[in-house]
Amino acid sequence: MGNDASSTYAQLTYSTFHDIRFSESSELKSARAAVQALRPLRVQATMYVSGPTDVLPDAVEFRAVKGTKKFDLVVLANTLHEIPLNRWQGVFDEIQSVLADNGHVLVIEDQMPPVGELPHQDGFLILDPLELGKLFDADLETVPGANNRLTACLVPRAALGNVCNRTVNAAIEAVKARARREIGRLREPRAEKRSPREGREHALYAMLLVNAQLAQETLPRESPSGPPS
Repeated sequence: MGNDASSTYAQLTYSTFHDIRFSESSELKSARAAVQALRPLRVQATMYVSGPTDVLPDAVEFRAVKGTKKFDLVVLANTLHEIPLNRWQGVFDEIQSVLADNGHVLVIEDQMPPVGELPHQDGFLILDPLELGKLFDADLETVPGANNRLTACLVPRAALGNVCNRTVNAAIEAVKARARREIGRLREPRAEKRSPREGREHALYAMLLVNAQLAQETLPRESPSGPPS
């Protein structure tokens, strides 16, 4: 059994990517530890970074291998909401360029963060599976989660090229609709006392609604002749 497992691990390639400009030292330390822990299992584990590697001597500058590596799976774990909306298209274009033809992106999001979020100038937007489908203009496979908070969707490589201002706007509209619906549900008159959890939910959906509206105002508008490219 042990030999079989070792043989399976030896067929795996694990890579972690970090932009030095946006990574906390604790995150880099944890990622480095994960990579080092996998190597004794014969996993081909590499830590890629964008930026100077002098602070991480065993890391590899991503630009040095870009175009030479193809990955079967890229995982965005609680990452998409950290990326400003005006960079979504560029980010997914870049991911598409390093995915194998039959590769996928696994997008994981915590739908009810336990702490406040303000990662960039657009605040944040957390997309659920329906809204991700709008963003990629595709029917996505949803991976069953361990609880009601975490969602995970598999996005095929071909769908990454669908992301544009039109699909971003469609995803934002869906976020706004969901936020309004949930706020209305939470504000419905009731006899019983509301719970602290419902208060947190109300705060989250109110913030999502405001962030979605403000973010939408910064996106290019569609021209009469058609959507912008």
